[in-house]
Amino acid sequence: MTVVRTLGLAAVMAGAASASAQVSQENRFEILRTMIADSAAARTVMPLGTQGVQLSADGEVDESKLREELRLEGRAIEVGDVVAITGIEFGNDTVEVELNDGGTVRRSILDRITFSGGTQVRRVRPEDNRPATGSKIVLRFDGRVPAGLDSDTLKVYLSPVLDFNKQNFMDSGIESLPDAFQEAVRAQEVIIGMDASTVLMSKGRAHQRSRETVDGVFRETWIYRENGVARLFVWFEDGVVVKTAQY
Repeated sequence: MTVVRTLGLAAVMAGAASASAQVSQENRFEILRTMIADSAAARTVMPLGTQGVQLSADGEVDESKLREELRLEGRAIEVGDVVAITGIEFGNDTVEVELNDGGTVRRSILDRITFSGGTQVRRVRPEDNRPATGSKIVLRFDGRVPAGLDSDTLKVYLSPVLDFNKQNFMDSGIESLPDAFQEAVRAQEVIIGMDASTVLMSKGRAHQRSRETVDGVFRETWIYRENGVARLFVWFEDGVVVKTAQY
């Protein structure tokens, strides 16, 4: 396996390794609240399918497994692609981070937030059945997930495969977009045809989001506020902007 390390990872590991209990529920909610819909740039190609990228807590990517999954399932995410975190699942010794709705048949983001062995937040929508476009990262610990794990620490653990520094990935991410989208992102505007990742690049996380499925179409509304007042509404259908309104 190839070792991929970033500055500070060893220090984080040393601090977290002393915790033997599973991550606390309070920290789980902090991670979900902070990281769901956050964006980052991929540092490695990622496959479709159920396995995703296997990452150890000491920063090692299972390269042989990754190559095999890419061969079997195909490529979902390329190096430099800007991705959105759409789900996080906590296991006894793993944290699974879903990107762009995952590498299998897609359902609502709410279907993907799961706490194993405890409280579950899950909404089943069997009619919401759309092609897979994303992937996931399986972060595996040598023992139980540390009780003190928080969003900042989790980002460090994920840093071998995800770049959360927007200053680093914005330029490379923008350059991969069509010209019209590049101009809109630089102007911090949202236009019809953008996907969720591109809107995140342009405007950041929305202050409010709502979701529903109507006649098999997954619809989502993002609301951006200024001084507590709703100023921008963005409507998605199946992950693509179909309408905006500015007030």
